[in-house]
Amino acid sequence: MYMEYIQYGDLLRVQNKFKKLSHDMVMFYTANIIAGINYMHSKHIMHRDLKPENVLVANDGYLKISDLGFAKYLFHQDRTSTNCGTPEY
Repeated sequence: MYMEYIQYGDLLRVQNKFKKLSHDMVMFYTANIIAGINYMHSKHIMHRDLKPENVLVANDGYLKISDLGFAKYLFHQDRTSTNCGTPEY
């Protein structure tokens, strides 16, 4: 398996490093997550385990959604009946 090197780690690590993110950083990261989720939904993929540990901060500062282990492809349905993900979130 091959994966590019992610210098800054996950979003939780960035949150812990900065303690308090600036308004601009929060808006930028939120827009990145929404764009990623919108793209996956346009391909009929539901992530089902989105949390800061599964969002990586790439070397250019943009976010990459990772850990698609619980992801599900929705054929002709708009919902799923299984419970999965991390209960704490």
